[in-house]
Amino acid sequence: MRRSFDYTPSAATPANSGASPSIGGDVTWFPTLRFGIEVGGEYQSWLKILDKYPSVESDLHASLVARLPLSFGNVYLRVGGFRQSYTVTDDGTATRQNLTFPDAVYVGARAGADVSVDLTPKLVLRVGADYRLVASITGGTYAITYRDYFPRAKAGPAFDGAVSLAYEVTKNLQLLIGGDIRRYMISTGSQVGDRINASDATDQYLGGWLGLAGTYGGR
Repeated sequence: MRRSFDYTPSAATPANSGASPSIGGDVTWFPTLRFGIEVGGEYQSWLKILDKYPSVESDLHASLVARLPLSFGNVYLRVGGFRQSYTVTDDGTATRQNLTFPDAVYVGARAGADVSVDLTPKLVLRVGADYRLVASITGGTYAITYRDYFPRAKAGPAFDGAVSLAYEVTKNLQLLIGGDIRRYMISTGSQVGDRINASDATDQYLGGWLGLAGTYGGR
């Protein structure tokens, strides 16, 4: 996963970016043919910013899912909630607040759809996207709305998207490869004289991954 936090205008202050391995998973249960529940997330806690400040990144989500079987595959519609977090703690020197980017914690609702297409009897392409309605950006010790960052900030548009290929190794086991993106826009509300003079900020997460999927009771 690669994370970048950029300001507009770009000359306002240097952007922050970093990459780190992460782990994650999803579970979907369909008690009926058409309706189910999906929960999942990811986590990393081993990246240090500037080799000093420990960071923790997580993304948790849960949704109600409706499945529409079609001749070419399936369409999945979902609605639920999420909590995306990227926080950085102090290293004991009380200098964390000097970094040019805040902690980012987003909580809200999520709605979208996936389409899966059976390319061959063993290969399935899946593409999906969601709109993320951010209800809160106040989380974290050094929150976006912290006094040294953007106390007048407001959440803007946000979305996520993903694409993956699944290869059937056995009837109930698939090998997965894919990529995803999450992107949040923030209206900073900064004014002349503020420590960071930027009108907007963009928080983006790009991921590429390999995985295994197990299926019980059919696909």
